[in-house]
Amino acid sequence: ISEHILYRAKAINHNIKDWENILKTNSAICFFSATNANLFEELISKNKLSHLLKNIDAFCLSEKISHELKTLPFRNILSSPISDLSSLSKTIKNYYEI
Repeated sequence: ISEHILYRAKAINHNIKDWENILKTNSAICFFSATNANLFEELISKNKLSHLLKNIDAFCLSEKISHELKTLPFRNILSSPISDLSSLSKTIKNYYEI
């Protein structure tokens, strides 16, 4: 698992090619707040990058967060049953059978 920061509470300006490369070379993204999920959705839509999400799994800290991503064509959107990092980590490990 590697970490790539694509967004913060305030969008950071990335070159569109950076976004494309990050999305093409990763298989999962974790979302920790509905605000960031909304911002991510806006940036993906604005830059017409949704086609790059079809091979990416979204892991969300809560069902509320996953609801914010339903318009995006992720391969899968999974929510942690309990809104804490330990539960999210278990969700990821179980999904990938780690």
